[in-house]
Amino acid sequence: MEITRMKTTRTNSIITSLAITLGVTLESVMGGATTSAHTEDSIDVFGMLEGSFGDLRSGDIADVVAGDYHALLLTEDGTVRAAGWNGPYDPDTGAPCGQCDPPDGMSGIKAVAAGVRHSMALHFYGSITCWGCDEAACDVPPEFADGGANDPPADPPVAIAAGDGFCLVLLESGTIACWGETDEHQVCEIPEEAQDPANPPVRILASGTACVAILQDNTFVRWGGRIFGPLDGVPEGAVVVDACLSPFRSLSPDETRPNLAFLLEDGRYVDGGGVTTFDEDNPCVAITPGPANALRLADGSWLLAYGVSSEVLVLPGDMGFPDPPVSIVTGGRDYLITVPLPADCDEDGVPDDEQIAADPNLDCDGDGRLDACRPGSHWFEGGVIASEGDDLDLGDLPFSESPVIASVEATGDLEAANEFLRFDWNGGTFATAFGKNGPAESCEAGTDTFEIAPRIWNDTNENGERRLTVSPSFPVDPAACEESNFAITFAIEATAPYHDCNQNGIDDDCEIADGLALDVDGDRTPDECQSDCDRDGQPDAWTTFEGLVPDCNANGVPDFCDILSGEVVDADGNGIPDVCELVCKDNGDLDGDGCVGPVDLGLLLSLWGCSNPICGDLNGDGQVTGSDLGILFVNWNCR
Repeated sequence: MEITRMKTTRTNSIITSLAITLGVTLESVMGGATTSAHTEDSIDVFGMLEGSFGDLRSGDIADVVAGDYHALLLTEDGTVRAAGWNGPYDPDTGAPCGQCDPPDGMSGIKAVAAGVRHSMALHFYGSITCWGCDEAACDVPPEFADGGANDPPADPPVAIAAGDGFCLVLLESGTIACWGETDEHQVCEIPEEAQDPANPPVRILASGTACVAILQDNTFVRWGGRIFGPLDGVPEGAVVVDACLSPFRSLSPDETRPNLAFLLEDGRYVDGGGVTTFDEDNPCVAITPGPANALRLADGSWLLAYGVSSEVLVLPGDMGFPDPPVSIVTGGRDYLITVPLPADCDEDGVPDDEQIAADPNLDCDGDGRLDACRPGSHWFEGGVIASEGDDLDLGDLPFSESPVIASVEATGDLEAANEFLRFDWNGGTFATAFGKNGPAESCEAGTDTFEIAPRIWNDTNENGERRLTVSPSFPVDPAACEESNFAITFAIEATAPYHDCNQNGIDDDCEIADGLALDVDGDRTPDECQSDCDRDGQPDAWTTFEGLVPDCNANGVPDFCDILSGEVVDADGNGIPDVCELVCKDNGDLDGDGCVGPVDLGLLLSLWGCSNPICGDLNGDGQVTGSDLGILFVNWNCR
């Protein structure tokens, strides 16, 4: 089942809607076993995660982290939102942990971490706030407690990590601080090699009761609970650019271990499960922990490495997320959160949606991407036809240099061979849908396609419009189906090469259609991109063709410009090229002064080689050649 975004208008006769096919299915993403718990603007949550992050754009999201049962979302303005199960409950009081309830007024946050029963936030000025029902983990040492911007820590934290009952902090000095408690391991006994000043840690990770420090030389130190890590460590000479410690990986009912994975500078992915992924033509560019480690490849596709075994969330080995590719994929044991990456197709550092919001003309086809990045073929939304016989102006859609494919989806009285939909372009019928291709029975859904030739698609009426009208054939009974109506859905795929002659980021067709650029000659090129040597604001080819400026030699260049450039002679300075003032007598007296002499010779030579000239073809053969020169010399009589 395809996910389709559409607009619909219902009437008593015809419902029409325009669709853009996204080409991705929930079944393909989630293996057919799990549906989305909820969907928000730019956020999809799959699996058992309660609550809502609220209305957010992907551009507002700085980071997402996940514990076993809850997730924290950090926004770009430094605030924190949470969703998930607010437990487990406090064993002493029976109250919920409150790990999903950030303290009121908390702001200025630059990093967050999610443990099992608590949450953790790092302020921009270096202090730390923790909340939840794990009292030992939430008891922040005085040196890191939130003293405000006026009382920052002497050795401020630069990174944080949260595990099952404890907190880890990497300090600016390169040492690691820890607090909390766990029944299983002494996680707060930091190994000396994990904080060696000669080879300090650059990143810390925690999952369950396992801890890892990534060191400056790309080696790593682990302590606390057992993990699955690459047996041979990082390959010699490799450079680590990212690392993650996944949630628990099920081995047996009695033993679980998180999986440590690395992303190397050359695009290799290695983990403790023995998985190594490398394709030099499509290297790995990002990894994120989750129920299984998610690998984003250079082409925008996703792969999942083996991770936690879950009966609730079934994940395939290939994740077909929609374009733009997902930037954050993370989760606890039984849920998955996806956030789309703000598209920046021109790679100027500014997300496309921000540029489009500032100037909608940069996205004239409305697909959310800059027109400058538009591929040769694209799906366009054309509008809505409100009722039978109504027409739709498609003037906003770009012209096409190859056939346009229209796809129609309808439900109605269309099962017979003589029952069809008729499509008119600017008042002339050019295509039909269904008929012999209709559904087997009345009121069943059916689809059909037809082709629109470029000569039709690009044709405009006398008002400069391109109007499409749809109407049913006579045997179609709008009352035959429930609610006495039927639905039409169509998508138009137009091959519309991008043209931007003035290089302002706006497609020429859109710029002209929106009145942002003049195109007086109707050649689909803004006038500003065409020659205007006399600077009258209009293309020279247009003004000369329309007779708005003199062009006596009909070369498409105003006479003024020809004279100024020296292309023609204006010996008497009257603004008219001398070749246009020829008398054209067939005896060679081209200037009409009554004699054939040097001036006439000069004029003839200036026309040498011309075909069908205004003057100078003395023998009438259509060319100015040596024969004409001979006639002139025979009649030479100037003294």
